[in-house]
Amino acid sequence: MVHPIFKAACLARGLLDDDEAWDRCLRDAGLSSSPVKLRAMFATILLFNEVVNPTELFENHIDAMAVDFLYKARQTNPERELGNDITDRVLREMQLELLALEDQSCSDPSHLAACSMFYIIAVVVLIVVLQYQLPFSQ
Repeated sequence: MVHPIFKAACLARGLLDDDEAWDRCLRDAGLSSSPVKLRAMFATILLFNEVVNPTELFENHIDAMAVDFLYKARQTNPERELGNDITDRVLREMQLELLALEDQSCSDPSHLAACSMFYIIAVVVLIVVLQYQLPFSQ
């Protein structure tokens, strides 16, 4: 079988791990953690681990990460479902949380490595936004 990209071929041959462990981790955490904590965990997983398909991992857990936003939206419209605007809010919140942490880390020169990591994760979040082709406002 011919795969569309090299990474897919490596996955099919078992040369790369899949994201099953991260998927299970987020699923288990979703049973007892708040959406805020799940968003932080998702960002941490992306930052410190090798995730094969971050977009798929995001799609698998967006429902749990967006529960608080969906709840608030259903206060005015009980028929409200998860949509691009709520997905965009989840991504924006993760970016804001990371930027707040980055501001704390970057104010001290001894935290330069952590500062760089926060920039990396902010870029990853933006990549997910671009893959979704969502309107992203500051």
